Amino acid sequence: MPILFEINNFSERLYLQSITLVTCFGVFSYDAASHQVSETPNANNIRNDLADKKQLTPLWLAFSVGYELLFKSALSKHKALTISKKNVSGHNSQIEAISRVYSYVQEAQVSAPADEYLRSQLNTQGISNLYDFSTGGLGSCRACLNKLLERKLITSEEKDFLKDATQLLSDIRRNVDVHTFFGFTVGKSIYGDLENVYLPALNLLLQVYWRPMA
Repeated sequence: MPILFEINNFSERLYLQSITLVTCFGVFSYDAASHQVSETPNANNIRNDLADKKQLTPLWLAFSVGYELLFKSALSKHKALTISKKNVSGHNSQIEAISRVYSYVQEAQVSAPADEYLRSQLNTQGISNLYDFSTGGLGSCRACLNKLLERKLITSEEKDFLKDATQLLSDIRRNVDVHTFFGFTVGKSIYGDLENVYLPALNLLLQVYWRPMA
């Protein structure tokens, strides 16, 4: 029997989850009144403790995934998020434990009855299976910035900053500190990347999310 998953208020869900991830270690806090993220007074002590335990990689994992979800949240709210069909593979595995999982996957249906934009995207892409739903990665987000620019939701300067800041986060903190563990992860800034790039970019995405829809 099919299992139906309803996805409504998609952008809001992404937004709330992004804040949860960014703030989960207590290094960063979110001010709901100003919609801004900043370092907590105890940030350095927490980072030092994580460094002593060789646990700085999860900090950047949570931050970078939270950043990505916030990016997608802003794009989704302003109807600029690219949604594509993934086509889950592996259905014909001969390994019983794996085959059982894919059997469940095939029954997982998705709909968005109360989210007009998401529903139209699902219909356009021919997506009915939850696990075929894909929003891409940070590279896909960067590619959507022109849509926000065309709708005058961001300036050309903001577009360039978000594009380059996201690339830096992906290159340094995501692809090295998270995907490849050398044990040399820097918890604070590398020449000011945290305070001059990542946090301003994150806060700009928060601003974009709350800007009136075009």
